[in-house]
Amino acid sequence: MKRVLHLISQLEEGGAQRQLAYVASLTRRYEVEIASLIASPPEILFPYFRNTKIPIHYLSHSNDFYAPEILPAIRKLLTAGNYSLVHCWLYQSIVQGVISCRLESLPCIASPRSMIERLNFGINKLWEKSLIRKTVGMADLALFPSYSAAVEYLDSGWVELSQIRVVQNGVDVENFAPVNGGTALVAVGRLSTEKGYDELEIIAENLHKEFPSLRCVVAGGGKDRSNGNQVEYVGRMDDVRSVLGEAAVFISTSRTEGMSNALLEAQAMGIPSVVRLIGSNSEIVENGVNGFLATTTEEFVQNCTALLKDRALHNKMSLNARSKIARNFSIQTQVEKIESIYDELLSGRK
Repeated sequence: MKRVLHLISQLEEGGAQRQLAYVASLTRRYEVEIASLIASPPEILFPYFRNTKIPIHYLSHSNDFYAPEILPAIRKLLTAGNYSLVHCWLYQSIVQGVISCRLESLPCIASPRSMIERLNFGINKLWEKSLIRKTVGMADLALFPSYSAAVEYLDSGWVELSQIRVVQNGVDVENFAPVNGGTALVAVGRLSTEKGYDELEIIAENLHKEFPSLRCVVAGGGKDRSNGNQVEYVGRMDDVRSVLGEAAVFISTSRTEGMSNALLEAQAMGIPSVVRLIGSNSEIVENGVNGFLATTTEEFVQNCTALLKDRALHNKMSLNARSKIARNFSIQTQVEKIESIYDELLSGRK
């Protein structure tokens, strides 16, 4: 059986880690191993990686993704592992993985998971952005989780059209099954600036004027935010289904997205969503069909109000949300497409 090494920056909480967990657990036609540039304490690993029997290699115990020992460790692993190809997830692993594969004459796939606009490096790290751009272009193929991300990389000149493959993120539609409906406004995502929680707090405050008992709940790890009168920050959760089960409406004020796993999971559970009109959100949410796309704080408030007040509208969007995810975003379909891309790459290099 042909072997694939998945190389990733780290195995802590994150959208790429969730997708890697799906792909690693469901791949059937390839033998899978995982390598992480740095090691993390077991208690903060993404849950799947705490218990998997798939071999995991840690290439450094430093917190520095560019620690001097990492590149030699990757090359040593590639030499010993007899891998057919390497799939590089996230930026630092693309830089070092693609370089190592070129040195070892191994085929490789780069998987940038986010839009280029996320690469807001300070002046002291412009060298890293330059490395990322160069090495993404050196990969055999660039695999994107959304069409919007692929177009942005193409328009920016980071990749050639012939390199691009798109496989939209998937979700386990059996695990994330419909619920009877909650009463809260729920957001899921790490506590970082780009998630727009400052705006969410304003939205929640405005909604609270008409819905005094409405709870607004945010689940996600990261830098602590203080709980206010309108927003409850419940922290990192291994299983977000419990908090999504409380949702009447899923909301995302994130200012940048490659392809939101949290949005896919909410939609799979039949939760109408109000999300910002950016990136791949419009690939998931059809405005007025399974949720709303908003561009201003006022639109967020108006759309959430409509879903909270109009039960018939809510129920219709709930059914549409579940139907679209089951039809177009199954994780099994995603993995089959990725395996086909592996087949394509290897057959083309014979």
